[in-house]
Formats: sequence, structure tokens, C-alpha cells
Amino acid sequence: MLNCATLRSKLALMRALVIGGLNVDFHFSYESDPPDDGCESLLSLSTAFGGHAGNCAVALRKLGVETWVLGSVGNDVEGRALLDDLSHHEIRTDLVFLDSQKTGTVLVATSPSKQSMFMYRGANDSHQEILF
Repeated sequence: MLNCATLRSKLALMRALVIGGLNVDFHFSYESDPPDDGCESLLSLSTAFGGHAGNCAVALRKLGVETWVLGSVGNDVEGRALLDDLSHHEIRTDLVFLDSQKTGTVLVATSPSKQSMFMYRGANDSHQEILF
């Protein structure tokens, strides 16, 4: 049976390449649905970095695995912030394409009764023929 120290030392010897979507997530919560063409005040608003590839890469790196990510981000403020966040987590980003499309974005809307996500794939769609 592996103990935690042995597992960490084995993971530190591994390398991983994560391929897929990189997004900036905007989370917001609100009390109730506004009427048609109406307005509702937000209770909270926050930004997070992710996408399937970004989230997986961060998790692997936290386990000690040397990690690269292969994907696309826009050559925009959001894309640069996402790359900075991955670099902050010591994830290699030299395989990330910079694209003229906007960085992929997900709006995560949460109310007491439901949660919805709205996705703009943006730069994630730019290099599909290379990535998959």
C-alpha cells in the first residue's frame, strides 16, 4: 500500500500534457429571475480561470506532476491573465496558441433555484484540426 510521501515522490517524477479548452469564468449570483427585459441586482461577482484543460492542469500540478497545457487563448486581456495564472501555478504554457479570436468565456449564473452556464468558445475553436 502506498503512503502519501511515496505517492508524492512518484508523482513528482511524472509529466503530463493536458489538451483542451482554456476559459475565463465569470461567476455571478442573483436573488431571483428578472422579468422579461427587466433588471436584477447581482449579489456577487467573481472571476476564475479554467476550462477543462486549465482545471485539470492545475490539479495535476498541485499533485506535483510536471505539466504542460496545449490549447488556444485570445491575444487579449483575458488570455494574458489566464496564461499568467497558469504560469503562477508553474504550468508550462509554451504549447498554447495565441489567437485573434477572443479567449473562451463562461458565464456562470447562480440563483437560489438554479445554476446556468453560458459558453462562448472563442479561441478554443481555432486550432481544432491541430488539437484533435
